[in-house]
Amino acid sequence: MKILSKKKGFTLIELLVVIAIIGILATIVIVNVNSARTKAQDVAIKGSLDNLRPGAELYYDGNSNSYSGFCQSADAAKASVAINNIQSGFQCVTVTATSYVASAQMKSSATSFWCVDSSGNSKAETSAIGSSTTACS
Repeated sequence: MKILSKKKGFTLIELLVVIAIIGILATIVIVNVNSARTKAQDVAIKGSLDNLRPGAELYYDGNSNSYSGFCQSADAAKASVAINNIQSGFQCVTVTATSYVASAQMKSSATSFWCVDSSGNSKAETSAIGSSTTACS
């Protein structure tokens, strides 16, 4: 009597199903990683703008209690470079000697901006600052 031997291994269908499942899982992971990257870039933009405030206060104290010229200072230039490496759109405005306002577009949305000003505001805005803006709205 002849004994039938079974071949060990996977069928083509089984392999295709496994490959399809791996492809779906990889797509989910990639989407989540890109979302996390964008959120991290938004946090970096907020951090750069928030770090601008102490520099502005030091500039104000060392410049006879005036923000005049602050937007051309080294601190503003550092923030500009850091933010523009992530997302272009950094703006800094010194309308009066007693106020400044800085803003940058967030990476996650074309209609979302982060704004900081000399009165201590640090918040989200729906539009960029104008050349005559004296504070975050």
